[in-house]
Amino acid sequence: MRIIAIILILLTILLTTSTTLKSQTNVGGPYFTNTVWNLAGSPYILTADVQVADGVTLTIEPGVEINYNANYELLVKGSISVLGTNALPIIFNGNYTDNSEWEKAMIIFKSTDLSNSQIVHSIFNGPKRSLQLADEMEMFEDLIKNSDTLYTSNLLFINTEIKTKGIATSAKLIIENSNIENTILLGYPPASEPIELINSTITNSIFEIGPYNYGIIINQSTVANSDFRIGCCGANLNVLNSTITNSPLGESLWGSSPRGPITILNSELNNSPINLPRGEVNIEGSIINYNSTTGIILGHGEVICSQITGNNTGTAIQKHNPWNTGTFPTNSLTITSTTITNNSVGIDILSTDFATINNTNIISNSNYNLKNYTINNINAKNNWWGTTSTSIIDNKIFDYFDDINYSEVDYTNHLASSYDNTVCNPLITSID
Repeated sequence: MRIIAIILILLTILLTTSTTLKSQTNVGGPYFTNTVWNLAGSPYILTADVQVADGVTLTIEPGVEINYNANYELLVKGSISVLGTNALPIIFNGNYTDNSEWEKAMIIFKSTDLSNSQIVHSIFNGPKRSLQLADEMEMFEDLIKNSDTLYTSNLLFINTEIKTKGIATSAKLIIENSNIENTILLGYPPASEPIELINSTITNSIFEIGPYNYGIIINQSTVANSDFRIGCCGANLNVLNSTITNSPLGESLWGSSPRGPITILNSELNNSPINLPRGEVNIEGSIINYNSTTGIILGHGEVICSQITGNNTGTAIQKHNPWNTGTFPTNSLTITSTTITNNSVGIDILSTDFATINNTNIISNSNYNLKNYTINNINAKNNWWGTTSTSIIDNKIFDYFDDINYSEVDYTNHLASSYDNTVCNPLITSID
């Protein structure tokens, strides 16, 4: 009886151990036929690059775990179907990094129709780069380029990098309903594919937008405690129907003259100052609240149907000399149907280009409502200055009559009461 009992105990231990041990599958090399990575074979360990050839699909089933312990990649020239679920997400663990530009991504797409692939309900753990479109350089472009759009959704990125590096392709990366933490989103110069974030949450991350880039679009999303690094010469950033908090927008790694353009539509920026002294900034239907020295520094652009509120010590809008590319009419600043309030200085014009300010409330700014440090007259007609007294209006405007080195501010036809900018409606809800 004692022997039987011992045997039963040993069998129980063996069965328990066998059910808790996980299998492991080493993978590497090219796939020329459709392949499935299933839960029974998980985790999958890359021991070399995995390559999915043209016309081939790699399917990764829910709950599968993929580990990268060296500088290997999953290269997709065919298609990939990564279909996790909320209960069983697919997990990519990038345990290796060499912190260089040449580090391989967990998944990279080359020379493929991106619409044939999908990635949903997955987790990308860094520090290894997670997703990348193409790996082109000038003079070394792909003969066949990526095309169409890679749609991804319900993803979690932690301590990793998302990168586009094609050149003038028709491709695009969309990330929807996702969370991005401590991650770099990089549009590599020149002319790499756009990244659009839809209904997503981004925290403690870096947006690095290179020159001549097709840009990053933030749509119906929230960004907090992050950093926008804008390059020169066509580094596009579009913020649509979104909220940006504690996330400054300024200089990138590519040059000390960030030029954008930046477009802010129907959005809210909280303590997220814009610093593009030579760049183009266009703001419409938005709320800007700042708690810094200056809320918006720009070279040229438009502020329409918006509200800019400070902390009573800073300058709401400061215009500098733009980089004259001839891409914007007269490199001017236009402000209309806007409220600028609770600043030390409402508007500070420092460049020699033109500014037009109409149908705007410029009120409750403790030092000056408007300063003209240029040799050009400023058209500031039809505005509300918080009073109808011309002497009080004069005292809050710095121009020729304070220093004859500068020109005048024409504030004639000033309004008798506050301009009702609630009549403004969002004019643009999306950018293609």
